Amino acid sequence: MSTRLVALLTICASLVAVSAKAQVVTDQKATLVVGHQLFTPSWTSDVMRMTKIYKKYLPNVEVDWFSGLYGPVLVNNMIARKVHMAYIGDVPAVVLASKKASVETNFVGLCQSDKGASIAILVRKDSTIQSVRDLDGKRVATGFGSFMHRFLEVVQTREKIKFDLVNQPPEVALTNLEAGRIDADGHPAPHFGVAVHKGTGRVLTTGSAYDFQLICGIVVNKEYASQHPKVIEGWLKAEAEVHEFIRSQPDKAAELIFEAWERKIPIEVIRRDLEGALYPDEITAEHVQTLKSASDFLFRNKLIDVQPDIESWVDTRYLRAGR
Repeated sequence: MSTRLVALLTICASLVAVSAKAQVVTDQKATLVVGHQLFTPSWTSDVMRMTKIYKKYLPNVEVDWFSGLYGPVLVNNMIARKVHMAYIGDVPAVVLASKKASVETNFVGLCQSDKGASIAILVRKDSTIQSVRDLDGKRVATGFGSFMHRFLEVVQTREKIKFDLVNQPPEVALTNLEAGRIDADGHPAPHFGVAVHKGTGRVLTTGSAYDFQLICGIVVNKEYASQHPKVIEGWLKAEAEVHEFIRSQPDKAAELIFEAWERKIPIEVIRRDLEGALYPDEITAEHVQTLKSASDFLFRNKLIDVQPDIESWVDTRYLRAGR
């Protein structure tokens, strides 16, 4: 075991141990299955996994982690009731909200948000393309039905251009970009940062240039939450502590994520991505509007059949109870 990992595990143990008795929200015995995505900007789930801060608040809750590479995997497993809670981006979260006939869920908290720093349009480092408008009619890869897809729609509308969009996962898109089979790639952090770090890609623009807000949130199975409200309250208290940990100790948080991701993403990329994100402890009207924008996008593109009632789907009672 590396010296770095031993040091990190010591930090994790101390985080759980401090004031454990005083912090307990419930000593109820329960099992909670939490879905998360690797290599996506839902950073807090990885810090939570590594530190196990939730144990301070939920000492008798057994937590099982379900890993999925993409949002739709978590959506499908929430529908199948194999996952009780999921860390998920705004667009797949709204897809879940639209599946009320299959499973009822609620949006109960945020893990991160930003104004576009964690999304980018990437071109080859030696590409002759110098502006977004140069991509008019060009092949641009993204994940259909993602917040990146929603961003690309905003860019096309704002710039009055049209991309030839192709649906590709990030690892395929980056390979195709290097090979010249596509002209640009639109995927979130950490993928574009890896290409820049390797010297194979160049960021053409980010969501920041368009004041594009995206959020990643925590969605729970409504039936589970009604049966175990204190478990949800305790988890959200732990989530708030993780937020403060990342804000106050970003370098240590980056090291934890680096280990959680099996050292497959350069730590320099992770550090840069963490700096561009916010970790809100409240769900504001602005966040609700982002979810409504995601709903409009999905319905307009016929990716959902019915638009959910976002106002009633967002449930802040567990956040309020934990204050």
